[in-house]
Amino acid sequence: MFLRTITVASICAATITGCVATSDNSRASSRSSEAAAATAKIGTPVSDGKFQFVVTSVDRSPTAGDPADPTQAKGEFFNVHLTVKNTGTQANSYGSHDQKLIVAGKQFDAAEVLGLPGDDENINPGLSIDTVVPFDVPPGTQPDAVQLHDSAFSNGVTVSLK
Repeated sequence: MFLRTITVASICAATITGCVATSDNSRASSRSSEAAAATAKIGTPVSDGKFQFVVTSVDRSPTAGDPADPTQAKGEFFNVHLTVKNTGTQANSYGSHDQKLIVAGKQFDAAEVLGLPGDDENINPGLSIDTVVPFDVPPGTQPDAVQLHDSAFSNGVTVSLK
């Protein structure tokens, strides 16, 4: 009886230790994923779904889109320049409307601008496009990050703009 109690206690202790170790490993893995996401910066390739994104630069402008018929910003356009590569096995459609700008915890949608290069374009596997995503923001706005999405339903990946 005494031996059975020790064995059961040993099994329970091993199970609890295993659970704690697994829980600690999960937390460590989660923290390292969060740290990797937090350290993504301009020029760093990041992936969401079937797309790999690289923020190549950012700038500001009063207009965006087709130079012959530009769209005027209500505030100013904060433009995020991207290279978008299809890493999947079939053609996927890229849309600027799926991208979000993060400013002091607020989320801005991409501006609806005609004549953006690569917008609403199907990208075949292994190919990439260079495009610009304009966000209409109050003048002088200092964005924190951009959240890039494969589609409207994907989790997205965040790139720091600081």
